[in-house]
Amino acid sequence: MGKSAALLLILMSACVAPASSPAPYYAGQNNPPPAAQPDPAAGNPGGFVDPMNPPVPAQPAPQPARPPVVVVAPPPPPLPPAPASMWDNRGWVMLGESTVDGRVDRDKVRIGNGAGTFTKLTFVVLDSDLEMDDIAVNFVGGGQAFSPNVKQAFRENSRTRVIDLPGANRSVASVQYRYRNLPGGGRARVQVWGWLSGAPAPMPVPPPPPPPQPAPQPVPMPTPAPVWSNTGWMMLGETVVNGNRDKDKIMVSRADGKFRQLTVVVLDSDLEMLDMEVKMGQGKPFSPNVRQVFRENTRTRVIDLPGDDRVIKWIEFSYRNLPGGGRARVQVWGK
Repeated sequence: MGKSAALLLILMSACVAPASSPAPYYAGQNNPPPAAQPDPAAGNPGGFVDPMNPPVPAQPAPQPARPPVVVVAPPPPPLPPAPASMWDNRGWVMLGESTVDGRVDRDKVRIGNGAGTFTKLTFVVLDSDLEMDDIAVNFVGGGQAFSPNVKQAFRENSRTRVIDLPGANRSVASVQYRYRNLPGGGRARVQVWGWLSGAPAPMPVPPPPPPPQPAPQPVPMPTPAPVWSNTGWMMLGETVVNGNRDKDKIMVSRADGKFRQLTVVVLDSDLEMLDMEVKMGQGKPFSPNVRQVFRENTRTRVIDLPGDDRVIKWIEFSYRNLPGGGRARVQVWGK
């Protein structure tokens, strides 16, 4: 083959474009854009991807905000019940009883001549603890009253020692008390019992049993903090405790509505609540008893407002941060 024939073949091969390379597309030219190519991995129904308009990946749905994690302060454990009485009242005659009404009380139990003559008395305390201040025994026929020394606190289901009456067999006209209920207890009941003349001597008061030895307490496992459900509650406002002692007031609008209950949530640090006052639409401010130490992420009990649904004007706190802690944040919620 001559040189001219070889040169002609080279020129012909350079003018032929590869079959697999599509012609480029430029905006404004007459040639159309390439057709969309199938994409099996895509989730569109047709299985095609438009190279000019690629699909936008789906965004995850926004998650709702979680309420703050709070722990309700547990109530203090109840006191152990008093031991049941083991007193044997055989041979004794009950002369009467009375009930202690209020913090300090005076009562008189009238007995009279028809009950007989007695040489000894004892007093039994039931239903609650009490503090006995004074006892005066008046006899039939007059004379000076007898006042045995029984000034002390008595537990429920206990009794005094056996008290010997002065002189010979005596008829008791009345017994007067001055006593008081102990704080946190109920209404104590006091009975007077007499030992009839001529009866054999009664049994002495047995000594109280020794207190039980406390059993070793296992180390409790930490419990997960419960999540307080604020469903149905409305946050009326919040404030931050500044310094060792602080007083703040949260103003509440009438437009917020009327409320029957409140609760206070403590966040970010521990604090000591000293006082709380709630000023409603009418009347004097209401001061619930919330004086105690609250740990971080705890809340008060549910506080019932007096009366029917009330409009709240403001809520005032007196509190302080605990040493070594941060600045506590206090929220008020109403329902």
